[in-house]
Amino acid sequence: IPALSQAQLRSAAAARAGADRPERALELRPDGIAYLRPGPFYNIDPGAADPWDPGSFVAFVDAAFEQILAADARALLIDLRDNPGGDSSFSDPLVAWFADEPFRFCSRFTVRSSVAARQSNLERMRLAGDRVSPVASLYESLYAANPPGSLFEVDFPAAEPRQGDRFEGPVYLLINRHSYSNTVTVAALAQDYGFARILGEETADLASTYGAMEQFTLPHTGIQVGFPKAHIIRPNGDDGARGVVPDVAIQTPLGPDSWDRVLSQAAGIVKAELAAGDVASAAELP
Repeated sequence: IPALSQAQLRSAAAARAGADRPERALELRPDGIAYLRPGPFYNIDPGAADPWDPGSFVAFVDAAFEQILAADARALLIDLRDNPGGDSSFSDPLVAWFADEPFRFCSRFTVRSSVAARQSNLERMRLAGDRVSPVASLYESLYAANPPGSLFEVDFPAAEPRQGDRFEGPVYLLINRHSYSNTVTVAALAQDYGFARILGEETADLASTYGAMEQFTLPHTGIQVGFPKAHIIRPNGDDGARGVVPDVAIQTPLGPDSWDRVLSQAAGIVKAELAAGDVASAAELP
């Protein structure tokens, strides 16, 4: 059976990943569509001391939306393809720019209490020093109240839409099979709350899944083992084993030019829906 060599596979992967593309980008297109690629939902700044400090990411997102609003963009296309995910402390401020009601990333968050999970959380708190997050403190209180082996629910507070200016035009999220982890969560909540239309291909990662990783170290080898501590159900309550299914599917073939071809199709869909909306609005005029 014909197959690619390892070198060819690596070359194809590099071409697909687009090593020459910046992780974060904003383009204000002449057709009125604002194209935003926010990048991973963690700190990608070179030499960043804390990968979970959202300051730089939020600053980029805020500046991008200020430009989008100043340009009076008619629609927003957010590219989440090949996005590995990260943390909601990064993605919530992004969603808050176009959300029109409070939102949660899940409808149910069930944790299995264990010695390993508690120790991992305590180590995180120790490393944080006087900057312990409220979530870590919440977990510690829940672990203390629930013996190992038991299950408990975590009720996270809803994130709020941004106060002041927000983008109120139509929003589209572009996803693919390589949209993972928190990126899938963002797409699922945007779809479930009706914040955005989803374009692209179904994610390989599941919308309702096991996550919230912790780790422990094997005593003899020193190997670190990661494990999910929680069962997370998407906002609409569907616990089926499916990825995020796009509202409008776009075929995503493998190939060096597939990235741009898919983006071109996505932009075409947005333009067509904008045009259809213009026609509908004109028909309603007296």
